[in-house]
Order: sequence, then C-alpha cells, then structure tokens
Amino acid sequence: MDLEHDFVVAVPIDTAWAALEDLPSIAPCFPGAEITDFDGEAFTGSCRVKLGPVSLQYQGSGRFVERDAGSHRAVVEIRGKERRGNGTAAATITTTLAARDDATTAVSLATDLSVTGRPAQFGRGMMQGVGDRLLSDFASCLEQTLGAARTSTAEPAAPSDPPESTTAERAAAKPAAAEPAPAQDQPARLHATPAALDLGRAVLPVMLRRSAPYLALGAAGVAVLLKAFRRRR
Repeated sequence: MDLEHDFVVAVPIDTAWAALEDLPSIAPCFPGAEITDFDGEAFTGSCRVKLGPVSLQYQGSGRFVERDAGSHRAVVEIRGKERRGNGTAAATITTTLAARDDATTAVSLATDLSVTGRPAQFGRGMMQGVGDRLLSDFASCLEQTLGAARTSTAEPAAPSDPPESTTAERAAAKPAAAEPAPAQDQPARLHATPAALDLGRAVLPVMLRRSAPYLALGAAGVAVLLKAFRRRR
C-alpha cells in the first residue's frame, strides 16, 4: 500500500537534513524502534510492536538507496521479520525536505509499505490514520531533540578572569573530587529497551474518528424511535 504524510519541524533545513542522515540519533523518536548498527549507509535494528495483548518483535535491516543533499531527498529501504512468527514488513520510504523559511522545514514522506501477519488486518485508510498520529508525535520529538542538540553545542560565553588569590585560598576553595557513579548502573542506561509501539492505542482514536458519523446517525435514529414510542403512548 502507498501512504503519504506531511509535517513541519521548526528547525532549519540543513539541521533537519543532518538529522535524517544520522539515523541512530532520531530513531528513539519513533516508538519501539532501535538501531543497533549503522555504518553511514546500511543499518540493522529492531522494532517492538504491541497489538492488544500480543507483543511482536521485528528484526530487520535497511539501507540508503538514494541520498541527494542538493535536493534534500533520500530513499531508504527497510525489511524486517517477526522473531517468533511468519509476519514480515517491508517499506521503501522517500523523504523530501523543503525550506519554509530560515527556521522551518517541511517534510514529505512517501511510503510503499508491504505487511503480512497480524498487523495486515488494518486496511490502507486505517494505516494512513495511524501513520498520521505517529508522525505527529515523531515530529514533536524531533523538534525537541534537534533543539536540545543546538543548545548543547552552542559556544559558552568566555568566562571573566577571576581575581588573583593566594595559594592557600585557592587550595581551600578547591572542591573535592566527585565520586564516580557505580559502573553497574551505566550499562542499564545505555542499553535501555525502548517502549513498544502500541498499535492498539494508536488505532483506537482513528477508529472512533472514522466511526463518529455512524455513531451520530445511530444516536439520531434511537432518538426518533423513542419520540415515536412516546407519542403512541
């Protein structure tokens, strides 16, 4: 199925393009996704998906098949397979960036998606709605991530020269060395498992929105029947 999504991020186009090329830096913005290896062109990773009470995990790989910095256009192919099941997923994602102004970038995604297994029960319309919802959250996370990166890389103001002090005063003011954090706590933070993509939670608002006209029609019909019943009595 072919899906199309458009959103805007409040960052300059060069910043957005640099993030697109550095896939591991933006992968955490997509729920459940984790890139375990990336050489600048090809990558491997996994994606955890929750579908009601069922939890699925896909192992897969992908690569850039086209990347044009001049036109800010990139094409990525991704293929994955369930670790415990026969479901598969494959996608060719074409991303195009366009500068709205000096500080805003429009992002267009065209996705050729093929899914087998349990997630395939959702039709194109449902997948489009779910994709819109997920990419809205992705865009917000991307803005925050890139904004934080720009702030952390900004050059700090040059410190003013401190007043002269005696050797004794400097020794007294020297802070004690901080104790290093326990080594066993660091791997847990570096290798934290990302939260699974909850498809059921993402699908529910889309289902309610799509069924709202029918629910309203049904409510109107019930109201008419109740009114007619009262008149007969």
